[in-house]
Amino acid sequence: MENLTEKQEAALARDKNIAVTAGAGTGKTRILVDRYLDILLHDTVDIRRVLAITYTTKAAAEMVERVAVKLDHLLQTERENKKRKRMLEIRNRLSSAYISTIHAFCNRLLREYPVEAGLDPDFGVMTEMQSGLLAEQAIADELNRAGGEADRWINLFRIFGAENISKMLKICLARRYEMISIRRFFDSRSDTEIFDDIMNEFLQRAGERFPVEKTDILRLLVKSIAEESTDAACGHEKAVVVVQKLESFYEQEDRSHAEFWNTLFTLSLQMTTSKRKAYRNAGSIGGKSSWSPAQIEALIRLSEQMIPVAEWIQTNPSRAPGSTDRMVIEHIRNFIEFYERVLGRYTLLKQSLSQVDFEDLQLLALELLQRNEAVREKIANQFRYVMIDEFQDTNGLQWEIARLLEGGMTDKYFIVGDPKQSIYGFRGADVRVFESVKKIFAGKQPVNDYEGNITLDQTFRFKENLNTFFNHLFMNVLNVEDDNPWQVGYEPL
Repeated sequence: MENLTEKQEAALARDKNIAVTAGAGTGKTRILVDRYLDILLHDTVDIRRVLAITYTTKAAAEMVERVAVKLDHLLQTERENKKRKRMLEIRNRLSSAYISTIHAFCNRLLREYPVEAGLDPDFGVMTEMQSGLLAEQAIADELNRAGGEADRWINLFRIFGAENISKMLKICLARRYEMISIRRFFDSRSDTEIFDDIMNEFLQRAGERFPVEKTDILRLLVKSIAEESTDAACGHEKAVVVVQKLESFYEQEDRSHAEFWNTLFTLSLQMTTSKRKAYRNAGSIGGKSSWSPAQIEALIRLSEQMIPVAEWIQTNPSRAPGSTDRMVIEHIRNFIEFYERVLGRYTLLKQSLSQVDFEDLQLLALELLQRNEAVREKIANQFRYVMIDEFQDTNGLQWEIARLLEGGMTDKYFIVGDPKQSIYGFRGADVRVFESVKKIFAGKQPVNDYEGNITLDQTFRFKENLNTFFNHLFMNVLNVEDDNPWQVGYEPL
């Protein structure tokens, strides 16, 4: 292919799995089309052996059109009969190409193997509106049924309310793949074990952020203030509250105990402003007359040291796990049990109509590939190459379906996308999948050392001065925390 950059050329390689991170205006769509044609023209594989997955039906149609336009352009300049014949063959067979959304691919697969998938060969696919109405009917049926079993569900409905439970059930029915994992998690652990997991995770995160050395400094400051008690402090309401919180924190020595962290968090809120800034004087903590000069100096230092704690609890739990968490775990377990009843009812209603919904297309295709080895091997062998566009909006279920087509090959996959443009979380997209698949492709190598992980960073969309501005702006906006896999860093263009 002509006029490609070095990195675009590298993205056409077919001797390894390729993951392309493509920023705005870097030629992502062109590379997708060029790679598709490069495979067909140089590997001479059958057009039905290349699977291209797009995010929308419109994008699939546009890709077919772009391939056709590109072929027409090549035919105008190609003079060699053999190559022209191949181009014409591809052009004439585009209607049979596997270029579609993941749902359309799954639908096609299930219609080829309906018996193996346990479906009526003439099954229909409901629209979102139809499946929504049927889900509401299933929920209403089970809510009415639960009314006759009040003793069993009274706590669940008292805590959440029937209306909220109904909304929660609709969301869960639309996210059944995630619910499978949640159900397995609860089935494999007791409530006590789950609570212990939550507590251990909290202690690990809090302990890493505030190691012993830092909390020891806080305790020393607290000790220096509390030991020099004054009658004046006891006479001022704000100062009394501060003294009480200082003493409460100092009494806690065990960092593995919830109260250590609860008193620390409470003290951090007391010792900082509403904007989580340090106090400059003693005015907000009892006034100058309530403390000695040494205490005021220590209080201001303590206030400064408390800022990281106060900031941390803005985006993290403000209390350590406790009795409320134990109660929530119990109610979640009850909710999952009720969800299973609604799911069973929803499934029966669909089966009575010989219908499936969009989530069924993926779940049933996954189940077919997982359980039927003969079908899985046949489909895996059918597709020599698998290409997935807009990979930042893929989720774990969709990647698992694609992964099962591997067939033991290490040069089958090509994924392309831009994690910064992942905007479909509300539809189940999971930006973490992009990074995890890059790691799979890299194997034992560091991700950045793997030649198949390519970043297209030369944009053709912006003028240089605009591009410089964007880079400067977003390098300071898109920051990544080590413990937050949902965040995406910025790759300068």
